[in-house]
Amino acid sequence: MNLKSILKALKLNESTISMALGIFVILAIGVIVINFFKGRSNSTPSIESGQTTESANEYTVEKGDTLWSISQKFYNDGFKWSEIAKANNIENPSTIEVGQKLTIPASAKAAEPSSSPEATSTSIIAEVSPTPEPSVESTTEPSPTPSQIVVSGGNVDQKITENTYTVVHGDNLWKIAVRAYGDGYKWLEIAKANNLKNPNIIHSGNVFTLPR
Repeated sequence: MNLKSILKALKLNESTISMALGIFVILAIGVIVINFFKGRSNSTPSIESGQTTESANEYTVEKGDTLWSISQKFYNDGFKWSEIAKANNIENPSTIEVGQKLTIPASAKAAEPSSSPEATSTSIIAEVSPTPEPSVESTTEPSPTPSQIVVSGGNVDQKITENTYTVVHGDNLWKIAVRAYGDGYKWLEIAKANNLKNPNIIHSGNVFTLPR
């Protein structure tokens, strides 16, 4: 076979070769597109499941926990304890028990609760019967326990009508708020009005401004 014959044969097969190359390119593109969408669909569930995981965490109460300390642990902000209380339908923040499972909402990270943190029965942060208000200096450890400290030197049920109040032994912000406003959760307003950085620590003789 001479050169002329070879060139003629190549010319005759040129259209066939071009068609084959075209089909190959189309198939390659098709495979790439299919793999792209397949990979994308596989990744979608993992994203959704990740979002579900982030939406809420579950926490088991341990000895010494309060809603305040739990909020501090998850959000670095104890004042967000009320979000946890709301998410778990806790009407009395003083009643959480060791072993109790709490849902920790992710929304609390952005929302700041308007109420006080948990408190413990004897000391606001040290025990597991959390009560939301800070205890007086008489408590061994600071913890926002509002409800279980006995007030001496005054009538617990006596309503506070003045714009200022002098702390007595056994007081906490929760009880003061109940007497002043009829709502213990307004202890936070008292804390803010008096620039209290640690609501767990108040002392007998402190004079607090009560915002009206």
